[in-house]
Amino acid sequence: MKWNKAAFVVIAFVFLVGFVSAALADSVEDFFGAKSDDFIKYRTYVGGFGLYTGIDSTNHVNGFNGNVFITSVASPKEIDLLPSISQNFGFGGLVGQREGPYALEVSYWRSSHNASWTDNITTYSGTASYQSLNVDFKRYLFTQVPTQPFFELGVSFPWLVFKDASSDQSGFIGDFSLSGVGINLGVGMEIYLGNGFSIMGSALQRWSGYTDMVGVQQQHTNFQLDGYKNLNVEGNGLNFLVGATMGFE
Repeated sequence: MKWNKAAFVVIAFVFLVGFVSAALADSVEDFFGAKSDDFIKYRTYVGGFGLYTGIDSTNHVNGFNGNVFITSVASPKEIDLLPSISQNFGFGGLVGQREGPYALEVSYWRSSHNASWTDNITTYSGTASYQSLNVDFKRYLFTQVPTQPFFELGVSFPWLVFKDASSDQSGFIGDFSLSGVGINLGVGMEIYLGNGFSIMGSALQRWSGYTDMVGVQQQHTNFQLDGYKNLNVEGNGLNFLVGATMGFE
């Protein structure tokens, strides 16, 4: 998706510029700690947010494109569809610890999506449940004022469940689930209304690879796509978050 690629270039550029400017602005001795004039020095916080989840459907080789399927190697044979996934809104929660210009966050995402798959014979229309556990490191800029931009880098552990997208040669039908790992890169802005409350928003590009798969036969391995084993299904996407946090001393 061309727009996603352009958005990634913007995010990556801001990330690099922010890192360089932060490194130049801070002296060596206080780079890893709070300064006396920082608006937020230390903060433990929890929060919630609304989420707009995007999962790219343009990868026609090993992505969620809605026209390829996965087969199992072991017997009985199993066929699992890789539907295309609509973009949709969701929600999540987070807990974090801030120390000077840095913060470490653990967050949970959840959203539901329409899923579709078709070929010349079969048409599938169902739902997909998307969830993810994330660990992100944030670096804030202009920490002396209440409005602070930030960039973030982290890892994610996403999983997807497609309703009734798996079937075997005996005619049994069941859910098809995938789980994997991803890398997060994003930029955002947080506005502090004192140490206790803030509102924030961010754009985050995620690259995800799904290697563990479970279908109607409850297998975790022995899958192949177009004859290739060691399958890695890609589920990249650009995501947007808007929410609020509550801090504690």
